[in-house]
Amino acid sequence: MKRMVKLIEIVGVTGILFSASTFAQQPTTQQSGEAQQRLLEGTANKDFRYAVPSKLTEGVGRQAFLVKKKFYSVSLRDSVNYTDNVFLLKDFRKSDFFHTVEFSLGASVTLLRDWTLSGRGTIRDFRYDSNPSLDFNSASYSATLNYNVKKWNFYTTVEHFDLYQRNFGAHFFQEEDITGGVYYSHPMGDRALIYAGGQYTRQFTHPDASSKNLPTFYLGLISIPVHELPKLRLTLSSSYSYADFIAGDRQDHRWTIGSEMTYEFFQWFTAGTGVNGGFGDSNQDAFDYEVFNATGFVKFNYQF
Repeated sequence: MKRMVKLIEIVGVTGILFSASTFAQQPTTQQSGEAQQRLLEGTANKDFRYAVPSKLTEGVGRQAFLVKKKFYSVSLRDSVNYTDNVFLLKDFRKSDFFHTVEFSLGASVTLLRDWTLSGRGTIRDFRYDSNPSLDFNSASYSATLNYNVKKWNFYTTVEHFDLYQRNFGAHFFQEEDITGGVYYSHPMGDRALIYAGGQYTRQFTHPDASSKNLPTFYLGLISIPVHELPKLRLTLSSSYSYADFIAGDRQDHRWTIGSEMTYEFFQWFTAGTGVNGGFGDSNQDAFDYEVFNATGFVKFNYQF
């Protein structure tokens, strides 16, 4: 059962929300490509429970709180990825392979029995095979407050993002997010865990053309598919979001669905592969899109 609860940490990898926005009118510009890709698979990946660590109390049906009063983590994730729509645009569709490296530091503290305060800092490097002009770096910082009531978890997060040209060159984009949400998790026997939730995010961006209200709903399933392979994990996830842009009258509907399989070779080393797809329907036809993504990755994670 303890291993089952540890799966909670994995869900966010495949629960990718394609918050596609346009930061320049010409999608061929470097700024547009970098920003679009950041939202495709960069710092916009929202793990709704990332503040909850893996060293948890037993019990699948309860979103566990910290075993220790304090908890720290250091992680490094290296992935090779493919997308068939780099810019997430309808009429300017280009495919590419890209390589990402992510380094993250996290800390959590139990305030009261069911309250957890967590912080995280992450830097990422994106390198593209056919479109090297899109290479960029990102840095993000966040703080999350979680409150647990049996199978329910309530959370609020404040996040800051910065995007830089390749090798942390010129700074070209900044975003602040304020998010509030709730999710419910429920065991299905002793082999699976289903979860569902919703959240509301207000995004403030600079330049501000992509500032928006972003309510999102998500549903997923975590399972251990084979009893003889308890370290093998399978995750299925889906989401719907509605993007209401502050500037102008643009409104987008976005759907995603994905799956991921991981194997924990050691407590500190995991490898996995996943696929996901999505499409967007905008009241401005130029921003409609369909996309397919695939990834293979290894992750080193030390917790203390």
